[in-house]
Amino acid sequence: MGGDARTKADVVAFWRAIELFSPQTVPKIDRFDTHAPVERVTDGKPLPWEAGHRLHGRSTRRGYQRQHIVYLGVYRIDDVWMAVDDILDPGTENFDPRPAGDCALAAIVLDGDGCYLPDTAIVSGLAWAAGRTRNPGPGGPTWLSGFEDAATRFRELVDEAQLVDEDHGGRAPLDHTQLSTIRTKTEALLGVTGLVQCTEIRVRSVEVRESDGVDSTDFLNSFIAKDLDLVRAEVAQGRFGAGLGRYLTEDANLDLERRVDLYADPAASLDGCRPSATPLGRWPSEPDHPLALGQQFAVNSIMSELGDGAGVFAVNGPPGTGKSTLLRDLVAAVVVERANRIAALGHPRDAFFAAPHRWNAGEYPRIVQRWKPEFHGFEMVVASSNNGAVENISREMPAVGQFDEATFGEVDYFGDIATALLGDGAGPAWALTAARLGRKSYRSDFVATLWFDEKAPRGERDESADQVRRRGIQSILKELETAGPGRPWRDAVANYEAARAHVEDLLAQRQRAHDGLSEVAGLRRRLAELASQLDAAVEHLRKAQQSELTLRAAVDREDTGRSTVAAEIESHDQVRPPWWRTLSRRARADRDRWQARRQQLAEALSRWNSAYQNTWAAHQESLHTLHEAQSRHEPLAHEHRGMSARIDFLDAALDRYREQWGNAVPGRDWFDDPAHRELAAPWSDPEVTEARSRLFLAALDLHRDFLSHVPKQMRQALQGPPTSSAAARRVTSTRRLWRTRGVRCSSSSHWCRRRSRHWTRCSAGSVRRASAGCSSTKRGSPHHRTRSGRSGGRGAPWSSVIRCSSSPLSPCRSGLSRPYAEHSGCRNDGCRPQTRRSPLPIGSTDGVPLSPTVRIRSGWGRRSVSTAGATTPCSLS
Repeated sequence: MGGDARTKADVVAFWRAIELFSPQTVPKIDRFDTHAPVERVTDGKPLPWEAGHRLHGRSTRRGYQRQHIVYLGVYRIDDVWMAVDDILDPGTENFDPRPAGDCALAAIVLDGDGCYLPDTAIVSGLAWAAGRTRNPGPGGPTWLSGFEDAATRFRELVDEAQLVDEDHGGRAPLDHTQLSTIRTKTEALLGVTGLVQCTEIRVRSVEVRESDGVDSTDFLNSFIAKDLDLVRAEVAQGRFGAGLGRYLTEDANLDLERRVDLYADPAASLDGCRPSATPLGRWPSEPDHPLALGQQFAVNSIMSELGDGAGVFAVNGPPGTGKSTLLRDLVAAVVVERANRIAALGHPRDAFFAAPHRWNAGEYPRIVQRWKPEFHGFEMVVASSNNGAVENISREMPAVGQFDEATFGEVDYFGDIATALLGDGAGPAWALTAARLGRKSYRSDFVATLWFDEKAPRGERDESADQVRRRGIQSILKELETAGPGRPWRDAVANYEAARAHVEDLLAQRQRAHDGLSEVAGLRRRLAELASQLDAAVEHLRKAQQSELTLRAAVDREDTGRSTVAAEIESHDQVRPPWWRTLSRRARADRDRWQARRQQLAEALSRWNSAYQNTWAAHQESLHTLHEAQSRHEPLAHEHRGMSARIDFLDAALDRYREQWGNAVPGRDWFDDPAHRELAAPWSDPEVTEARSRLFLAALDLHRDFLSHVPKQMRQALQGPPTSSAAARRVTSTRRLWRTRGVRCSSSSHWCRRRSRHWTRCSAGSVRRASAGCSSTKRGSPHHRTRSGRSGGRGAPWSSVIRCSSSPLSPCRSGLSRPYAEHSGCRNDGCRPQTRRSPLPIGSTDGVPLSPTVRIRSGWGRRSVSTAGATTPCSLS
């Protein structure tokens, strides 16, 4: 076992320990409860199933039977905490209150006569863990190992206590003595003798549907403790899926650089809702009621990050903030993505391998088609610890009220079967899009309703009329085997592809507008920076010009002074005394005065020349500075003019788009008004939302056509589950049956506590699309967050990780952004392309602007999917 697997297994083991010490409470004593009375077993008084008790012989409701849940060895949970606190250090950072109330050492279920119902014996994990804490203690490697062995020994103990009725030959009812004996032996088995007071026995009498049989729900323990033990063993061997691996990643190994605060970075949310990342399919709700920003961002991100891979994406929000609504769009997105794969087939039979999977169920041969890999992973499961939450989703999704009939007309995708699955009083359904499979009775009803015909009651049958009130899938497929499909496969694909091409064209138009909006936002930020730089360049140029003018005047002054002195020297030289006038003393005195003056003028000229040279050099420097200032200012001014013109052009194009698509085009307040932004629905105008919904309906039609072209293969595949339990014991068959059922019914719901029964034969990652119940927060709007190294469920500390893709302008050496360098004639070798061509503006082709009503089909609207591994450009597939 590697170090990483060992660490993750230890985390799961610790999690399991917490679950073992988190019991369920047993019901309080209430003898007068009309539906499920609870009473204490007292010596000398009759038990609820014995003669003399008020419940004995009392009739039950029609279709119901009475069962008795016996809680053996009731104890106070607080007593366990007091006992283990002496052994386990409770710590100082446990701020949550401990569970309180009463629990029991064990529980069994008896029938109405007081006879033990096999496989209903349950042992308390808390009592067992407390006993193990005392012996062998938490320091041993086997501290919390062996719970299943203890549960097995308890079941054997109960089986031994079940006596045989000598008069009738069947099982004998349990009496006071036997219950007391079972309790005493259980106390010793769990090792809690003297640890807690646990002598009380309680009985809860309930009425259950006869069709439900025996409910083996664990009444005492955490729903997931047993599953966690299985998970720990698999993780220890390195066998775990990507989602669990990410969830168990340590904080130190998280890539914090990938986290993005969407509130602080509005551009990230706008990019996440770009048209090219929006799924092609949409639920057929009102076109003018699109998903809000947070909902659409979540859908886009989920499909991008998880579309083709595995992982976990968390969406947290208080009740009523639209989490279930976005699940409907996820269903539509997945169905459309599968329809894309189906439409690529030359014939529907090409979806399967040539050799199916075969086995015998007794005397009957069974066949399950082997789906090709490209059709794997489209099954959807909605699971939650709240049974009512997932049932609501499964019941609401197919209902007619969730479908905008006023816009899309009458649609029927096996609506009669879906209506029957909803049950009496639920109203009509429009499509078989979801089914609840949590309870055993739900699963049985689903199989019977989906597969078999519904016949009219005997009293309503008319010999001259059709006795079948509603046909099941079996009859529909058999009829198709004889009658054949309603239209050629090519026609069905052509109809679907026409709807898809229309959506892709609409999304491509909006993607061009989105690109323009993103470009404008970037240009405005660059323009603000450029304006600041331009202001500084203007100020620098002004100072350089002023300095040059000042120094030029100084040079002129110095040159004038120098010329004046030079002229004076020239004049002075002209009056120099001749040599012969130096013979007399007076003449020598005049010459001395002349020479002194000449020396003064020469020194003055030297000073003027020196000053001139210095001033001239400073002036030359100022000229160089001025030239540099002009060289810096001119490109900035040129870029500023070009960028302003480009912004004006794009603003005009966006204004035309706003006239066409209204508020679906984000305005300039997108980055400045968070309240308005959170309520916005970018690029989801009624035209495109209606087209996306119609594509989803076309995808359902294509699925129906698919079934009609391979009815025998689908009937053979679907016939296995209702009539053969052998298929469920085969791993490969289980997966193929789920894929086959997924083509018929898009999603199903399950209660988390029952998941081990449904997925026993499925390995890690077999069910790739699942939605867990979302926990509530105190915030007022839905928040969606992912975490690089962690996936999870309720209460997980999610942090934002959105991988943003942008297209920044690449700067050239001159400081111009490349598109504008090309447009304005930049000669910089670093940015001049081989073929000089101005970039095409939004809404134009070959440089010719188009009117807003002209549609351009280009590769920009082509969808690409990657995963979430939930957001690279993906039309929310």
